[in-house]
Amino acid sequence: MGRTVTTGHASAVPPSTWRLSLQELAERAGARVERVERLVELGILAPAPSGEPFRSGDIHRVRAVAALEDSGVQPQQIAAAMEAGEFSFGYLDYVLQPAAGHRSRVLGDRRPFGHPVRCR
Repeated sequence: MGRTVTTGHASAVPPSTWRLSLQELAERAGARVERVERLVELGILAPAPSGEPFRSGDIHRVRAVAALEDSGVQPQQIAAAMEAGEFSFGYLDYVLQPAAGHRSRVLGDRRPFGHPVRCR
């Protein structure tokens, strides 16, 4: 019998997931706070209503959006595809969980490793 994974706002959060504040998410994703706030406005990130609103998988969401944007896909296009049910970052809560102590340098150009991501 296969495993069913539900993604979206009401999904079950994997046990390895940990919670982050807005500032912590921005810092760990190598982004500015304003960038994270914009992704929330677009619906790409779905914070919880209180406490530490973001999940560790959101670090990868912020980075994935930056990589897609570097390859020519605009955040508004990502948000529209998510709204239409054609695209989801839900799997990022189940794979690639960063270590709890991991910290990325905050760089002005949104690139956590200081170089652009190139998709071919």
